[in-house]
Amino acid sequence: MDTVWRIFYLLVTLCLNIALTNKITIQEEAATKQEGLCVTINCTHDFQEMKYMLWFKDAIWNGEKFEGTIVYSNKPDQPQASEYSGRVEFLSQDQGSCSLRINHLQKNDSGAYQFRLIDQGYRYMSKMNMSLTVKDNPCKIDLKSSGPVKEHDTVTLRCSTSKQCGFAPEWDPSSINAPISVTDDKHISELKLNVSWLDNGRTLSCHLAKSKDGCLARNVTLAVEYAPKDTKVDVKSKDVKEGESVTISCSSKANPNAAFTWFKVNQSEPFLSSDMFTLDSAKQIHSGIYYCQANNKYGKEDSQTFAINVTYAPKEVQAKLEPADVKVGDSLTLKCLVHDSNPSVMPGSFRWYKDGSDTANYSNTLFIQNVEKKHKGWYHCQAKNYVGVADSNKIEVSVKYRPQDTYIDGKVTVKLHLSLNLTCVSDANPEPSDYSWFHKPEHGKNYVERSRTLREYLVENVTIQDAGWYMCSPRNVIGMGSNSTAFRLKVLYAPKLPKLTMAKVLNEYELLTVSCTVESSPVANITLNLTNPGNKPVELVRNQSNTLKFFVNASKSTAGQYTCTAQNTEGENSITEQLKVLYAPKNVHVQTQPGQELKEGNHLMLSCEAHSEPSVSSYTWEKLSEAHRETAGQGKTLTIHPLNASHSGDYICIARNNLGINQSAPVHIRVKYRPSTKIIHNITYMSSMWAQTLPVHLTCSVQCDPPATSYAWYRLEDNTTALSTHQNYTVHPQSPGIYYCSAKNDIGMGTSERVELFLNPLLKLFQVLIPVFSICFVIAGVFLLCRFLLRKRASEQDDNSSFFFSETLSRSSTVANFLSLISQNNNRENLMMEREVSSQLRDHQSLATALHGSPSRDTTVAIHTVYDFAQLPQTMQKGLPSTEGIPTTTSTNFATLQFKNKSNPNKSEPNTDSGPVYAVVSKDMQNTKTAESDSGDYENISGANAQKPAATYMNWDSDTSEEEEEEDKVQYSTVVFTETPRPNAKQFTPKSTQSNSSSDEEVRTEYSQD
Repeated sequence: MDTVWRIFYLLVTLCLNIALTNKITIQEEAATKQEGLCVTINCTHDFQEMKYMLWFKDAIWNGEKFEGTIVYSNKPDQPQASEYSGRVEFLSQDQGSCSLRINHLQKNDSGAYQFRLIDQGYRYMSKMNMSLTVKDNPCKIDLKSSGPVKEHDTVTLRCSTSKQCGFAPEWDPSSINAPISVTDDKHISELKLNVSWLDNGRTLSCHLAKSKDGCLARNVTLAVEYAPKDTKVDVKSKDVKEGESVTISCSSKANPNAAFTWFKVNQSEPFLSSDMFTLDSAKQIHSGIYYCQANNKYGKEDSQTFAINVTYAPKEVQAKLEPADVKVGDSLTLKCLVHDSNPSVMPGSFRWYKDGSDTANYSNTLFIQNVEKKHKGWYHCQAKNYVGVADSNKIEVSVKYRPQDTYIDGKVTVKLHLSLNLTCVSDANPEPSDYSWFHKPEHGKNYVERSRTLREYLVENVTIQDAGWYMCSPRNVIGMGSNSTAFRLKVLYAPKLPKLTMAKVLNEYELLTVSCTVESSPVANITLNLTNPGNKPVELVRNQSNTLKFFVNASKSTAGQYTCTAQNTEGENSITEQLKVLYAPKNVHVQTQPGQELKEGNHLMLSCEAHSEPSVSSYTWEKLSEAHRETAGQGKTLTIHPLNASHSGDYICIARNNLGINQSAPVHIRVKYRPSTKIIHNITYMSSMWAQTLPVHLTCSVQCDPPATSYAWYRLEDNTTALSTHQNYTVHPQSPGIYYCSAKNDIGMGTSERVELFLNPLLKLFQVLIPVFSICFVIAGVFLLCRFLLRKRASEQDDNSSFFFSETLSRSSTVANFLSLISQNNNRENLMMEREVSSQLRDHQSLATALHGSPSRDTTVAIHTVYDFAQLPQTMQKGLPSTEGIPTTTSTNFATLQFKNKSNPNKSEPNTDSGPVYAVVSKDMQNTKTAESDSGDYENISGANAQKPAATYMNWDSDTSEEEEEEDKVQYSTVVFTETPRPNAKQFTPKSTQSNSSSDEEVRTEYSQD
């Protein structure tokens, strides 16, 4: 059964290998190279990562595995063949690369090369292989070396090539000069070097002259043997606590490699032979000075010494009583002595116990000035350092001439923080048991007793207060001795904390006075610096004394930290004070969130920032416009939500505090919004029906930001298709309907209101009636013309009397036509005769009767018109001929205008004003051949009390024919109606759709006729 499974497994593996061998690609199938060169076999695979990779030469499958020469392998149980050692490089820097490089090709490297991948359960072999053929190379380089040499020896290197090659060998670097010799069959370059220990590992290369092929080069690495050099130790920490471990290593440069031994100073024999020295559990005996020694067969060298400091808790702590015999009233001194401690026990690290109870004394000395019975008992002390604690032995506390000739021995100067040791020397028997020390400060008046009772006045850390005058007084069992002579002690110390005097708060522009004093020994150099927030300190003034003063006007730039620094040979000290300068807001600026260009409906937050002291008390927001500014809000932050188009504009922030006011630069806010559309057209709803026959021009007016990018016109009846994509659109009468437009920009789209065009039902009826009325008007004109011609022909048959009548009638008719024209300017008025003048009239009386007859009445006309003529004054008739009392050339034609009574249309208004109620027809005198024509025609017609009813459209008709104009030879150029008010009559103001320049201006209508 196992055999079956094994065969099955082999079959599956073989099938997988066959299926997956195509995932390994060798790019070249064959290559031919010369001996001594190099070759690269380019190979890739499609696998992410494999465990083992091998290259085979001439691989053969034996039924279970591949056998052949292993050129490269990272599989431990299938090592690389020795003939390829040092000549093969596996180029697998990139993912999926399996390329191989073989250097210094040999003839036996010829063969077929294949790549193999092996992982758990999978084995792959490249289906392709590369066939390599190595041929003879006449330019093959042969490099021989004399092998390892000692320092200062000479090494000989020979580099040769076949004489058939034609090129001699050269050395690299090119600075090496070596002679070249030629034999029967070779070019030989022999190099001799006197080597030192620094040449060890140096690589020299030999290659063909003028050849850039690196594969032909041969390299040799020099092996120089020398005694140890540059021996040194490496220790991380030289201080080690007792019981802890420490490791020190020793290194040296040597060839062959050096052996190491360890020594301790003052010991002749080494205690260890190794490159590492380890103390697993450090003890006190391990403290000392050490060094290591490196040696090989060429010599030895010692490293520098180093110290190992093993720290430990206090040892051999002893409590000592002074004096041994004690009387009541005497003083008692107990000392706590530490014989061994690393580090030493510092003052204040002691503790005294009596009968096991803590006495709250932390000095190494316990002093009892007046011994009492209660002080009886067992005493012991406890000493402590940072390593540990140790207790002393227990001592039981169970009193001859007085001290004299007392003086103090010691140094007169001491630096701050160093130790002070003063000794009180006296002559006494028995020896003094305790001492009293007295101190008077440098500038004090009285001595003060110090809490010291020992012969020696010890201060571990001298302070400034320790300077001054000292005296001591010893005591023994007999009594107190005399005081010692005064001893002066000077303490050299760095400056004390300076005293900085200045105002803490100032208003801007006020005077700031800064004063700084300090105590020091010796005198200090004082410097005053100013530090503004965010800036480096600036030196303001410097003075070589213990006093400094500075003056400046306060401003924002002078606010900040003032630091007074005092420095002397012993050190320095400084003090800092803060100055606050009060000022009005400055640097007011606005920050926008999220930005200055926003869409309508978004959220906008404006934040106002300002520098001021005190802080800004109020913020005011204003929006600017060309005409004015308006308040937009209060507070440091202005929030606008939602945004609309009215919020666009420039905003400023005004910051105030109790010292002043300032404002920011304007910030422009642009609100982008979608189009708001409106249709503008050239029609009015009060116009006449004529507007319904003309094209309508439509404009799509848009308000938006950014500008509209597209337009579209639609008719409601077919609104799915755009009629135009331009802003303007023209609608013709033949395209009635309901129209609207839309506009679009980057924000959105807007649609206008709808407008109805050419949908009036009377329009079609009006379009039908226009041709009909036009035809009727033409027919009526022809009829009137024919009638006028018949009337004129009949009048030409009359005599002179009828000639006068026709002349008068013609002139009257002409005046009537012009009055009609005048009335048609704004009023529709017909000036006409009531009945035709009979052609049989001959005398003046008949003519007058005809002319004064009742005119035809029109209920729609407000003016009654009468035609008449008048005799010229006698002054004007002189010299003129006459015919039977009827003037022919001395008469003047008048057209009388009477206005109808409003209450009774058939009755005329009486003429109550002093002026004539008629129109004078006159013509300017023209140049003629005879003087008889001077009184003929006048061309100005003035109307009085003429009312102007409003009318929109006039009909310009005329009863004057071209023949009459030829016959009359009277050319009227101007017709002027002037309103002459009547007394006690209500002034009438004409109404007009046109604007008048003034209410009292003449209503003038001018006509020109050639």
